[in-house]
Amino acid sequence: MLLAERIHSRPVVPVDTSAPASSRIEAVNPRVNAYCTVAADRARAEAREAEAAWYRKTGLYPINHTVVVKDSLLQADPTLGPRLFDAFKEAKAVFLRQLSTGAELPGEAQALAQRRSLVGDDPLPYGLAHNRKAIEAVIQFAQDQKILPRKVSPEEMFASNTLNLE
Repeated sequence: MLLAERIHSRPVVPVDTSAPASSRIEAVNPRVNAYCTVAADRARAEAREAEAAWYRKTGLYPINHTVVVKDSLLQADPTLGPRLFDAFKEAKAVFLRQLSTGAELPGEAQALAQRRSLVGDDPLPYGLAHNRKAIEAVIQFAQDQKILPRKVSPEEMFASNTLNLE
């Protein structure tokens, strides 16, 4: 996904910008034969540090993924929201155990493992209570950018039978 598309679809964090820029340089430089030094590892490290500084300053943890389910499906099966939450929670438990083993991890998992020193044992907090501050910030950012015509409450964004799940 191009960076411009990412910007239009969700908030972009520093790590999101360093990887596409490095990839683009690697793809184009053989044709233009420019003299350039690509410090991709340094750029990623500095982007992660910028994210950490933002977290230390604001207490906001970046929300990177969400699950969206049509209201009609939730109404047709009132157990769907809680069942999905439980399924993701079980999958996360397996992942967190993997993080704790010290085994070799793929890139994004390594980043999450490193984030634990900043945010605590759970780098992927689930549920409204754990994410309220970040969700309220996203709502405010969306309203400021005229993406949302009015301020909505976080509770309006979730199935009512999932509001207290953790």
